[in-house]
Amino acid sequence: MDPVVQVGKSGLNEAALEHISRILRQRKTVRVKLLRSFLESSSPAEAERVLLERTGARSRRTGFVITLDSRQPRRRG
Repeated sequence: MDPVVQVGKSGLNEAALEHISRILRQRKTVRVKLLRSFLESSSPAEAERVLLERTGARSRRTGFVITLDSRQPRRRG
């Protein structure tokens, strides 16, 4: 799965966060690529924290790509 959203020097502004939330509702899984220009002013951990607070999704970070998953875990039993 290729990254759907790229975050650059504008950062995780309101428009970017709303765009990510909208895609997450439609696709259930979104990959967010953090570009070098974003990393000059912020860290991947900070970006992941903001995305988790805003979307309520589960996440997995690999390098400069954050994968968000809005699906609920299956119940066992």
